Amino acid sequence: MDRTKNMCVPPEFTADMISDIVADVVKKSNRRDDLEEIIGDYDLDRLRELVQADREGRCAILSKPMKPMVCNPNDTDVYCPNCGETLSGGWPLSDDDDHRNMCQCPHCGQSIDENKCETAEAMLKGEQHDK
Repeated sequence: MDRTKNMCVPPEFTADMISDIVADVVKKSNRRDDLEEIIGDYDLDRLRELVQADREGRCAILSKPMKPMVCNPNDTDVYCPNCGETLSGGWPLSDDDDHRNMCQCPHCGQSIDENKCETAEAMLKGEQHDK
């Protein structure tokens, strides 16, 4: 081994090499800034769950915001808040272990929150309040 060579001296960098390193650092920094802007103070555990669900094919992007079903007093049927068609019977019969739920009106495609039901009067008041 040549004792005149110092093993601690870094290799010589060309201007192109330094430019590539700086560009890579800037790109990673910009990506981090973009991620921080998107995520903000969002709960990282919840974000992790959503990413995992997306990877497993359990996420969907709805074409319209979900709205509650419409119900009328003394009526056992529920209706779509968009087209007014009955949703009763719209849920397919499923096996005991099939927990899929209908989330869109089969008539117009409106996204339905099947866990909420509002009277037609309450829906109208809400629409008038939003205007």
